[in-house]
Amino acid sequence: MPAFRLSLVLLLLMLSGCERHRDRPACTDAIPAGHVGPWTIDDRGLARDPSTGLRWFRCNAGERFTQGACTGTALKLDHADAHGYALEFSAASGRPWRLPTLHEMSRLTQTQCHNPAINPQLFPSVLIEKYWASDKSPYSAWLACSMYTFNGYRHCRDLATDKRPFWLVLDQ
Repeated sequence: MPAFRLSLVLLLLMLSGCERHRDRPACTDAIPAGHVGPWTIDDRGLARDPSTGLRWFRCNAGERFTQGACTGTALKLDHADAHGYALEFSAASGRPWRLPTLHEMSRLTQTQCHNPAINPQLFPSVLIEKYWASDKSPYSAWLACSMYTFNGYRHCRDLATDKRPFWLVLDQ
């Protein structure tokens, strides 16, 4: 690759924000085993955020929490079907499950580490992917909001027809 082209690629990578993560460790290495911070976890696979009271299912939608681990395969659905899944899951369980908002997802982001920028002790099967949020995009009805778990970046410019994993939450 010619030197000019390589310099241009490196400049574009730095401008895109990739450079800022280079000196941060992976959260899987930086967060000690068993450390969940102020959160409380239970044997049913729920993690409770003490600040909001919100309870998160620790596995991806489609997985089960069995003997302290997530088993099965994460569902990847479009935005509308992810909401539909939460409604069906709520009806079957008798509890009001829903997708988290972008603001709620921001509370998961670890700033001292990345890849994923989520505590893997709380979310043991977190994928390095964009996860759906419940928010609709203010830009277009064709777009929806998500969080990229690699670095915690949140935005509302994903095609709502893209297939993405998602988490489920319960209000207090």
